[in-house]
Amino acid sequence: MCLGSYSFSQIIDVNPTAIPVTSALDFSYDASGNQVKRSFRSLIIVGPKTEAQDDFLEHIQLFPIPVQNELTIKWDNEILGKIFSIGIYDHNQLKYFYKENLNNNDSQVSVNMSTYNSGLYIIQFVLSDSRVYSKTIIKK
Repeated sequence: MCLGSYSFSQIIDVNPTAIPVTSALDFSYDASGNQVKRSFRSLIIVGPKTEAQDDFLEHIQLFPIPVQNELTIKWDNEILGKIFSIGIYDHNQLKYFYKENLNNNDSQVSVNMSTYNSGLYIIQFVLSDSRVYSKTIIKK
Protein backbone atom coordinates (compact mmCIF):
# COMPACT_ATOMS: atom_id res chain seq x y z
CA MET A 1 0.00 0.00 0.00
CA CYS A 2 1.39 3.37 -1.03
CA LEU A 3 0.56 6.35 1.16
CA GLY A 4 1.03 9.98 0.26
CA SER A 5 -0.26 12.65 -2.01
CA TYR A 6 0.77 13.81 -5.43
CA SER A 7 0.20 17.12 -7.13
CA PHE A 8 0.98 18.95 -10.33
CA SER A 9 0.43 22.42 -11.74
CA GLN A 10 -0.54 23.53 -15.21
CA ILE A 11 0.38 27.05 -16.29
CA ILE A 12 -2.44 28.62 -18.27
CA ASP A 13 -3.00 31.96 -19.98
CA VAL A 14 -6.31 33.22 -18.63
CA ASN A 15 -6.74 36.20 -20.94
CA PRO A 16 -4.54 36.03 -24.06
CA THR A 17 -5.89 39.26 -25.61
CA ALA A 18 -5.31 41.58 -22.64
CA ILE A 19 -2.35 42.26 -20.39
CA PRO A 20 -0.61 38.91 -19.93
CA VAL A 21 -1.41 37.27 -16.60
CA THR A 22 0.28 34.00 -15.78
CA SER A 23 -1.84 31.69 -13.66
CA ALA A 24 -1.64 28.12 -12.49
CA LEU A 25 -4.26 25.45 -12.07
CA ASP A 26 -3.13 23.12 -9.27
CA PHE A 27 -4.40 19.57 -8.76
CA SER A 28 -3.64 17.30 -5.78
CA TYR A 29 -4.32 13.57 -5.64
CA ASP A 30 -4.30 10.99 -2.86
CA ALA A 31 -2.37 7.70 -3.05
CA SER A 32 -5.30 6.00 -4.81
CA GLY A 33 -5.30 8.56 -7.59
CA ASN A 34 -8.42 10.40 -6.46
CA GLN A 35 -8.41 14.15 -6.95
CA VAL A 36 -8.59 15.74 -3.49
CA LYS A 37 -7.92 19.38 -4.31
CA ARG A 38 -8.12 21.77 -7.25
CA SER A 39 -7.11 25.41 -6.95
CA PHE A 40 -6.49 28.34 -9.25
CA ARG A 41 -3.87 30.98 -8.51
CA SER A 42 -2.23 33.93 -10.21
CA LEU A 43 1.54 33.90 -10.25
CA ILE A 44 3.32 37.04 -9.13
CA ILE A 45 6.96 37.56 -9.96
CA VAL A 46 8.56 40.00 -7.57
CA GLY A 47 12.06 41.12 -8.52
CA PRO A 48 14.51 43.61 -7.08
CA LYS A 49 13.42 47.24 -6.87
CA THR A 50 14.47 49.51 -9.70
CA GLU A 51 14.80 53.28 -9.75
CA ALA A 52 11.63 53.55 -11.88
CA GLN A 53 9.76 51.39 -9.36
CA ASP A 54 10.82 53.63 -6.50
CA ASP A 55 9.63 56.66 -8.50
CA PHE A 56 6.22 55.09 -9.14
CA LEU A 57 5.76 53.96 -5.54
CA GLU A 58 6.51 57.49 -4.29
CA HIS A 59 3.14 58.50 -5.78
CA ILE A 60 1.24 55.76 -3.88
CA GLN A 61 -0.04 56.03 -0.31
CA LEU A 62 -1.22 52.96 1.61
CA PHE A 63 -2.85 53.52 4.99
CA PRO A 64 -3.27 52.59 7.75
CA ILE A 65 -0.30 50.26 8.07
CA PRO A 66 -0.64 47.78 9.70
CA VAL A 67 -4.19 47.31 8.43
CA GLN A 68 -6.91 46.14 10.79
CA ASN A 69 -10.18 46.67 8.91
CA GLU A 70 -10.03 48.91 5.84
CA LEU A 71 -7.04 49.65 3.62
CA THR A 72 -7.01 52.85 1.59
CA ILE A 73 -4.86 52.93 -1.54
CA LYS A 74 -4.42 56.50 -2.73
CA TRP A 75 -2.37 57.96 -5.57
CA ASP A 76 -1.60 61.48 -6.69
CA ASN A 77 -2.34 63.25 -9.98
CA GLU A 78 1.10 62.39 -11.40
CA ILE A 79 -0.04 58.81 -12.08
CA LEU A 80 -3.78 59.45 -12.46
CA GLY A 81 -5.15 57.30 -15.29
CA LYS A 82 -1.99 55.16 -15.58
CA ILE A 83 -3.07 52.29 -13.27
CA PHE A 84 -4.83 49.48 -15.16
CA SER A 85 -5.42 47.16 -12.21
CA ILE A 86 -4.79 46.69 -8.51
CA GLY A 87 -4.60 43.26 -6.88
CA ILE A 88 -4.04 42.02 -3.34
CA TYR A 89 -2.40 38.61 -2.89
CA ASP A 90 -1.26 36.59 0.11
CA HIS A 91 2.11 34.81 0.43
CA ASN A 92 0.67 31.78 -1.42
CA GLN A 93 -0.16 34.08 -4.34
CA LEU A 94 -3.90 33.64 -3.81
CA LYS A 95 -5.90 36.61 -5.04
CA TYR A 96 -8.00 38.32 -2.35
CA PHE A 97 -8.93 41.51 -4.18
CA TYR A 98 -8.76 42.63 -7.80
CA LYS A 99 -10.01 45.73 -9.55
CA GLU A 100 -9.27 46.67 -13.16
CA ASN A 101 -10.29 49.33 -15.67
CA LEU A 102 -10.03 52.03 -13.04
CA ASN A 103 -11.80 55.26 -13.93
CA ASN A 104 -9.34 57.96 -15.03
CA ASN A 105 -10.83 60.23 -12.37
CA ASP A 106 -10.33 57.71 -9.53
CA SER A 107 -7.49 58.60 -7.20
CA GLN A 108 -8.13 56.04 -4.47
CA VAL A 109 -9.55 52.61 -3.72
CA SER A 110 -10.72 51.31 -0.34
CA VAL A 111 -10.55 47.61 0.47
CA ASN A 112 -12.36 45.95 3.38
CA MET A 113 -9.74 43.60 4.85
CA SER A 114 -11.57 42.84 8.11
CA THR A 115 -12.13 39.20 7.09
CA TYR A 116 -8.55 38.61 5.87
CA ASN A 117 -6.20 36.56 8.03
CA SER A 118 -3.32 38.32 9.79
CA GLY A 119 -0.07 38.33 7.86
CA LEU A 120 1.75 39.79 4.89
CA TYR A 121 -0.04 40.74 1.68
CA ILE A 122 1.30 41.96 -1.65
CA ILE A 123 -0.37 44.90 -3.36
CA GLN A 124 0.25 44.60 -7.12
CA PHE A 125 -0.19 47.51 -9.52
CA VAL A 126 -0.38 46.82 -13.26
CA LEU A 127 -0.01 49.96 -15.34
CA SER A 128 -1.62 50.68 -18.70
CA ASP A 129 1.75 50.09 -20.40
CA SER A 130 1.97 46.58 -18.78
CA ARG A 131 4.62 47.48 -16.19
CA VAL A 132 4.03 45.77 -12.82
CA TYR A 133 4.91 47.19 -9.40
CA SER A 134 4.31 45.74 -5.96
CA LYS A 135 4.41 46.70 -2.31
CA THR A 136 4.08 44.55 0.81
CA ILE A 137 1.71 45.41 3.66
CA ILE A 138 0.92 43.89 7.05
CA LYS A 139 -2.59 42.86 8.14
CA LYS A 140 -3.07 42.75 11.94
